[in-house]
Amino acid sequence: MTVAKAVASAITEGFGSPSKKVLEALADAKTGGAIKRMELENLNARQYRTVPEQQQFLQEQLGEVPTTLSNRTAELEARVKEGTLDRMPQDRIEAILLGTNKFTDEGGVNRIVRRFHSEKLPLGRTKQEMLRPKQRGKTIRLEREERLTPEGDQGFYLGTPEGSHAYHWNPLKLMDEVTNGLTDKQRKSFINKVQKDLGIYSGNHIANLRQLPDSIHTVLHKRLDKAFQAMTGKSLQNFKMSFDEGKTGIQQRMEFMRMFKEVLEEEERFIFSEMMKKVHPNSAWNTGLNR
Repeated sequence: MTVAKAVASAITEGFGSPSKKVLEALADAKTGGAIKRMELENLNARQYRTVPEQQQFLQEQLGEVPTTLSNRTAELEARVKEGTLDRMPQDRIEAILLGTNKFTDEGGVNRIVRRFHSEKLPLGRTKQEMLRPKQRGKTIRLEREERLTPEGDQGFYLGTPEGSHAYHWNPLKLMDEVTNGLTDKQRKSFINKVQKDLGIYSGNHIANLRQLPDSIHTVLHKRLDKAFQAMTGKSLQNFKMSFDEGKTGIQQRMEFMRMFKEVLEEEERFIFSEMMKKVHPNSAWNTGLNR
């Protein structure tokens, strides 16, 4: 790949029209001039504090503000190596500028841009991603993982392919709410019962892992939220549910998990179909003849 193509690809892919600066640089390259690499440091995106300022900055650089982001870590690392990018993004605006939803900040903490291009958060919200104790104290996610994995982590995040997500098939948020109010002993017993009777695993148990490509992972979240809304009248994010005490409460929890199992089985069929389409693009899976 030529330097000109590398820079053009780094700036324009997924964004619409490139900025005037990029067009001028490419025109200069065509006439034999030297093209400069992209310098995040010189752009100084951190000087823009408000959302309107940040949107204007992105529009000036890209021609238009992007509408979607994806994990482009490997691609950007390659661009740094080949010299068409001075360094990896270190904040949310730099990440958006490069079309990626993941970055590592100056403190070495992995972060992810959530809810990008939503009505309330046009430039998304930054959250810490899969942090480990060495980076800071326990997060809510880590606490849930520990509570819901009585036998300990079995290497849940190890070996996840580039461009894929280590997805908790039985969502942490859901299972944490269902077991809320139980003692440690009761929670462990309930988790084991759900596992034995329903085949639904919890926390970071390796059987609760689904390694999903970015595209399927994103669609699955939307489908699961929609199905959960139909089932409970609430979004998964805002899910709260109270149960009776004692054996009656355990029975209520089990009945709820039986209902949720039907949702998971439907989504399992969806994932299988989508994966088959990816692996066999010219097969009946993409023509509908398998139905």
